[in-house]
Amino acid sequence: MTRDLYHQTPQKLEVDSEISSGEEMQPQDIIKDSDKMVTLSQIKHLSKCIKTINDFEKYFKKLTFALQAILNIADEQNDKHSRDGKIFNAIVQTCLIDVEPALNNFFQISPNAKPEIWLETLKTIKFKRNRTCFYQYLSNIIHLSNQLSSKDSLLAVLNHIKSLLPIFLYFSKLFKDFLNLIIKRWATDNDETLRILSFLIIANVIKIIEIINNDTNHDFNKVLVNNGQKKSKINSGNFSYLIFIKKMYKTYVANVKFTSQENLPMIHFMQKTFIEILNLNLNESYKFAFINIRQLGVQLRNAFNTKQNENIQIVYNWQFVHSLGLWCAFVSQHSMATKLLNSKSTTFSSYNKLIPTLVNPLVQITIGTIKLVPSARYIPLRLSMVNCLILFCQVGIYVPILPFITEILNLLDFNKSQRVTSNKVVNYDVLLKISKIQMREKVYKDEIINSIYDLSMDYLVNYSHYVTFPEITLIAINQFKLFLRSCKISIYRSSIKQLVNKIQENCAYIEKKRENLNLSLCNQLEKIDNFEEKLKLDETPFSKYYQKWKRLRTLELINDMTQRNEISEYDYIPLAVNAHSELYDTSDNSESDQSNVKNKKTNFKAKNVKRNKIRNDKRPFTYDDKLEEDNIFHLKQ
Repeated sequence: MTRDLYHQTPQKLEVDSEISSGEEMQPQDIIKDSDKMVTLSQIKHLSKCIKTINDFEKYFKKLTFALQAILNIADEQNDKHSRDGKIFNAIVQTCLIDVEPALNNFFQISPNAKPEIWLETLKTIKFKRNRTCFYQYLSNIIHLSNQLSSKDSLLAVLNHIKSLLPIFLYFSKLFKDFLNLIIKRWATDNDETLRILSFLIIANVIKIIEIINNDTNHDFNKVLVNNGQKKSKINSGNFSYLIFIKKMYKTYVANVKFTSQENLPMIHFMQKTFIEILNLNLNESYKFAFINIRQLGVQLRNAFNTKQNENIQIVYNWQFVHSLGLWCAFVSQHSMATKLLNSKSTTFSSYNKLIPTLVNPLVQITIGTIKLVPSARYIPLRLSMVNCLILFCQVGIYVPILPFITEILNLLDFNKSQRVTSNKVVNYDVLLKISKIQMREKVYKDEIINSIYDLSMDYLVNYSHYVTFPEITLIAINQFKLFLRSCKISIYRSSIKQLVNKIQENCAYIEKKRENLNLSLCNQLEKIDNFEEKLKLDETPFSKYYQKWKRLRTLELINDMTQRNEISEYDYIPLAVNAHSELYDTSDNSESDQSNVKNKKTNFKAKNVKRNKIRNDKRPFTYDDKLEEDNIFHLKQ
């Protein structure tokens, strides 16, 4: 009797049905006849019955168990044939095609319903009664997407995931796996369509997160109280906007560690799409950008203070360069000079006035990176940093870049004897440094002169309508003239001389225009702005020349790109044969052999003359010849 006075605990404790505890659904809870083999006729019958409202719950559980069973079999066998069978394809096809309309019919919502309607549906009893089955189904879909490799199958799975995003966000334990899956596809997938679709899924998830955070009465943000004890449902902290941008930025930095011609378009894609994600919430993006820009500044300061190779290599690597380029592109878009706020921008928050304050630290970090090791070996890195600074110049911010461009002419001796090794095309976008042997090669020197010309044109066109244009270019003109006096290579002298002539022509035009303008330094800013705006609309001689030059330069870069792609398509490397040893091998003194040797000599000399002629004709920046041909053509017409 005394034993009955006390409470006795049961031998088997009941576990709460809340799916956030991490317990998976057991097959015997879903379908009883698990020993029977699934046939194609049964799958066809299941796909028909799942579309009815009354039978949805029963057959959806069967479909979930069938998908789980077939995935388990495929994992155990570890064979691709198990994933290519008729049963496997039929089950997956039923999931990807029939589940979405069946869900819309069961919850009685339209096919393309807004996220708000889906979030309200998650509050209903129908969903809560079947949430265990939904959890297992979604986990199977994530597992399926990790197993597939074909493009069409992955596109179908990602589209299916995109239609079920609100249900994915309901389960916090699935959120981590879902996040890793989508960001991995966004960053590392070789197919462009899959990367774009992954980016769209990320953007839609962030929109749903904004709706959840704004709705304080939603189940996502509630904490239920049961019998005086708190029963946590889903932590709203798991649905933070910062989680996405932190994960994406970490993945971006990890994937730009090695930069080549093949993965450069993928890096540009990640950079542009990540900036679009940052634009969705400017307040949080400013905080995140401030922290990471400060981190770059700390790394640069340590490198300056210690001057150790380890700290210098932390700065002079692709991860630092691409991270700095990313933040320069983002901040330049939202600087005060851009004024990009318009009705078409897809932003949740209003314009953030703090983002333009990051321009100054970014410019200082970029200039400091150039000055850390100002040697000829790191000329490619200097060119990348100058490109980052030009982004601010394009939005109306003045940055003195010309000294860093003209300094390249003093770092490298262009009069030294040049080694002509090959006619390969050099791309400094995928280089950080060059070796001493490469400094002597003609191809690299040609590309340096081309880059100086390109950067000078891209920089000066932004200020060609400024009243102070003659003063901005005064020191640069003197540096270019000193180079013309010292340089003995006619090809390089013609390129720099052409650039100097165009700058001086625009200086004379600006000086002539401002002679008739009576200006004083006090209270004349508005008048100066109107004058510069009028010059910009009328187009200066430099801007007119820039438009024609840019068109020709773009075509030239496209031809170089196609040539580089054609070279990379070779399946084998041909053997190098010494032509001279073949020509002078005259062991046989017969007349026929000697005549053959003479013919070979003449053919070899002719080829050399033709090759040298092609090399000499391929001069960098002979755009005046092309422009004169265009003008003559128009005059003849």
